[in-house]
Amino acid sequence: MIHKYLKKGKLVVADISDESIKIAKTRIPSSQKIDFIVTDMKDFDYPQPFDFIILPDVLEHIPIAQHPNLFKTLSKLMHPQSILLIHIPHPKAIEYTRKNTPEKLQIIDQSISANQLLKDAYANNLILISYKSYSIFNREAEDYALAKFRINSDTILTPLPKLVIIIRKFIERTKYFLARVLNIQL
Repeated sequence: MIHKYLKKGKLVVADISDESIKIAKTRIPSSQKIDFIVTDMKDFDYPQPFDFIILPDVLEHIPIAQHPNLFKTLSKLMHPQSILLIHIPHPKAIEYTRKNTPEKLQIIDQSISANQLLKDAYANNLILISYKSYSIFNREAEDYALAKFRINSDTILTPLPKLVIIIRKFIERTKYFLARVLNIQL
């Protein structure tokens, strides 16, 4: 889906499965803007850093013992403005599925807590920008989480004009109030 919106740059698609890469190549027309790479990420390298790295529903299928090395590899592929997005099932959702419908789980389908993500990321010079739990398939509880990381580098704070701050505060407080009153997530 992403390649349709790529105006400049290149999309690099990596998967451990040669078969998955072959299928992806047949579904996406040949393009100079896409590199397909078969890799388990242990020795993955690329000639230039990435602006964005996205792990969509991937990390929970990689054994946790391999995460420190994976984060090390990813951090080497980033520059100070790069963003690493990790989308995973919420640990409580995995635990629920394991208990109630284990047949829906894959061979490796593990719970990854925010603490585990932070430990592996921080050990490899990455810093958490945001972590959000939300619901895709369920009403009762959040079943997915999205974590956003950057390289840990010096931060520069540039104050905004007072009016902009007042407007932002008003918007955030209004969103909070509406979410509480309407019992929805904004």
